[in-house]
Amino acid sequence: MIEKIWEDRGQFDKERVVLYSKKLGICPEVVAILDKRGINLNTFFSLSGSIPNALLISDMEKGVEIVKEFAANGKKIAVVNDYDVDGVTSGLIMKEALSAVGGDSFIITPKRLVDGYGISKRIVELAKEEGTELIVTTDNGISAFEAIEYAKSLGFTVVVTDHHDVHKDESGEDRLPIADAVIDAKRKDSEYPFIEICGAEVALKFACVLFAKVGIDDTSRKKLFRRFTELAAIGTVCDVMPLIEENRSLVKAGLKDLKASQIIGLRQLMKVQQIEPQSISSYDIGFRIGPCINAMSRILDDTDSVLSLLEEKDHIKAKSLAEKISKVNEERKSFSEKAKKDGLEKVDLSEPISILYIPDSNPSVMGIAAGKIKDETGHPAVCFTDDKDGILKGSGRSVEDYDMFAAFSKYSDLYESFGGHPGAIGISIKKADFDKIKELINKDAQGKVFKKKTIVDLFLPMSAVTDRFVEDVEKLEPFGEGNPAPVLCDDTCLLEGLTRMGQDGKYLRLSLRDKKGKFIEAVFFGDADEMDSLLDKYFGIPIREDLYQKKSSSGVPVSFLYTPKFNFWNGRKNIQYQIRDYAIRDLT
Repeated sequence: MIEKIWEDRGQFDKERVVLYSKKLGICPEVVAILDKRGINLNTFFSLSGSIPNALLISDMEKGVEIVKEFAANGKKIAVVNDYDVDGVTSGLIMKEALSAVGGDSFIITPKRLVDGYGISKRIVELAKEEGTELIVTTDNGISAFEAIEYAKSLGFTVVVTDHHDVHKDESGEDRLPIADAVIDAKRKDSEYPFIEICGAEVALKFACVLFAKVGIDDTSRKKLFRRFTELAAIGTVCDVMPLIEENRSLVKAGLKDLKASQIIGLRQLMKVQQIEPQSISSYDIGFRIGPCINAMSRILDDTDSVLSLLEEKDHIKAKSLAEKISKVNEERKSFSEKAKKDGLEKVDLSEPISILYIPDSNPSVMGIAAGKIKDETGHPAVCFTDDKDGILKGSGRSVEDYDMFAAFSKYSDLYESFGGHPGAIGISIKKADFDKIKELINKDAQGKVFKKKTIVDLFLPMSAVTDRFVEDVEKLEPFGEGNPAPVLCDDTCLLEGLTRMGQDGKYLRLSLRDKKGKFIEAVFFGDADEMDSLLDKYFGIPIREDLYQKKSSSGVPVSFLYTPKFNFWNGRKNIQYQIRDYAIRDLT
């Protein structure tokens, strides 16, 4: 049985909440959520003027001057991006920005299975064959010491634009690649105040400075920046950047532009994914658009199709590409779901770290499977599957209080390859060493207790939620990393009935009553079978196929975690209570 913890986010200052509720015109409960999160109430809703000067990023001006000179002379410029969403969007922004100022630019994307992450010697040689003398990287390059040294030995000029952590030497100083310009806000000498920006946003800032230096007509500039904002918003959400400060401003603007997107391929992809443009959210970007883009490189090692989709001007061709990409994503979902299911069957919660071998799977979905298993169990998880003869390839995802990178680094001499950060690792090992590594890591973690923890923003009965409250919660959007949708707790309801809903009855509609006898209807999109199984003893009989429902005359005391949203159906608006978790209050 997975142990759960629901932890109150903390206290709020009553006087401050009352003051800012009046000042902002926001209901007190929503202001209390922000106050508990430590949000600056003076600036959170004031998005204008919150973008710092891009020239504060180290080497930004130097890099722009280099590119400006090459573009002015009509020379070819190779943009080397990466194969994930942030890589694709940043690469496209950079290519189009360079083209707008006269540069003859083209993109070279690494092959996941050939090059691995970022620029490689093979890519440098491809750039050489194309007759270019300038390479500009996006979303990579800060740690590409060998590849960039090789490029310099061949006479290339190299401009790095990246957002990843900078390596340190033994003295703690930045160790930078020997590029002609290294643009990264995480450099020690950078004066840029907000460092949690993605590669696409760095490319957008580069374009801003470049256009200011070169000067292009106002109509073209506005059109390009709207397009770039859409792409950078997608990169920001999908690279899991915190949606606070300037990231929140960017994504909010990007969502507005996506409602009437200028990018034909995105419009077609939204249509295929059944996303209503007028109600598009950060969730749609992160869980419906982004996975489609990533699936092409994960399953087919193909980013060309995605770039073609985003550049396509013909609606029919864009539709065909969107359908192809969506179909591949369905395959990816199938692989991921099977890997998660197979992995969960092997989980032993007596082991602190879930280190799992999942045969007959796809190496590219191990990170997804590990993340889902971690989310369901609360334990750090590393999933492995067969790669090549005698080698297992794996990915790990960790929890807040376990530095997975440090823990696994102790035994790096046992690995074929290894990299990552505290929250995630990528690793390859000899199959013969799997059991040994699993034993060593779990022995080190002995005594650690991991539980599935959810932070509760506010204890509020569902019956107390009003339309105004939901409207004010919507003002906190876009939601995502660093600014999650509020999680509320109701520990006052009685559960009186369950009704299956959705295809194959995989979801539940819950009939609830509050203390005063008020009827409330909620929905649960989690594991319906698990809830059924847990509640069988209280309802007495399993769900009958002809009735597809259960009822209890006395009601079952259940506490719920939920998020309220508006639901629109047949022209009517009502509050929908989406259940996120539940727990029986009284087991006697």
